[in-house]
Amino acid sequence: MVVTLKTAGTSLEPSLPRELFPLPTNFLAGTGYEAAPDGQRFLVNDIAVSPDPLTVIVNWPALLKKGMAPP
Repeated sequence: MVVTLKTAGTSLEPSLPRELFPLPTNFLAGTGYEAAPDGQRFLVNDIAVSPDPLTVIVNWPALLKKGMAPP
């Protein structure tokens, strides 16, 4: 949630809270996200619907020396 603050003399006047961004509904409240220390980014734990395959290339420097391109 986020509010906008408006200065009113020597005090602050908050707006009504609104949703900053939607969160997935597949995690328990309070355990599915983390804010960056600077408050500029959020890491959100979500389940991928169709994850892409992961390719791990071991000993890739040797492939480069042989002139082979990794897959």
